[in-house]
Amino acid sequence: MARKTAPHSVRCYYCRRQFEVGARAESTACPGCGKAIIVGDVLVKQLKPVTTVRTCGRVVVHRKGRIIARDVEAHGGVEVMGILDANVVSGGPVVIGPKAQWNGDCNAPSVVIKQGAQVNGQFVVPDPSVVRIAAPKPDEASATGDEAPTQGEATDRSGTRAAPAAGASKVIGAGRSPTQANVPGRRGGTA
Repeated sequence: MARKTAPHSVRCYYCRRQFEVGARAESTACPGCGKAIIVGDVLVKQLKPVTTVRTCGRVVVHRKGRIIARDVEAHGGVEVMGILDANVVSGGPVVIGPKAQWNGDCNAPSVVIKQGAQVNGQFVVPDPSVVRIAAPKPDEASATGDEAPTQGEATDRSGTRAAPAAGASKVIGAGRSPTQANVPGRRGGTA
């Protein structure tokens, strides 16, 4: 396996400034706010009771690992094979393994839940099929004879009105038990 040699781009989780870091960097100071940030992956192989876990990389909870935290923020994604008890915000994919236990809410661009995982929480996944548009100027709406969508009203790609969507997201498995989670690909539910 070849090691990364080129620098890569990261985003500070305090000030949201994007900048380049060396391929082997594990931590650095943000040039925008000056705060120390973790840019490498956080690997959890045993119990880790903390208030917050933040990284520009990934959080990986191994089979015997456990995170008990209020919040987890990982810009590179989250992979759980053990136990995670926290609310998660991820900038990358979230993968929940077949023997994993998940307790907490999740906001991520994609979520994969393997058969056998125990999941309890609300999952918010952005829905790319819903597009938010700004309302046209009043004279444009009257010229076509159609009523214009209001500011922030959701429409589909063809311009047809869709039901208003809070943050243009899908909410999956809100407040359901692990066996009732309404997740695509799992028995008994669709998104």
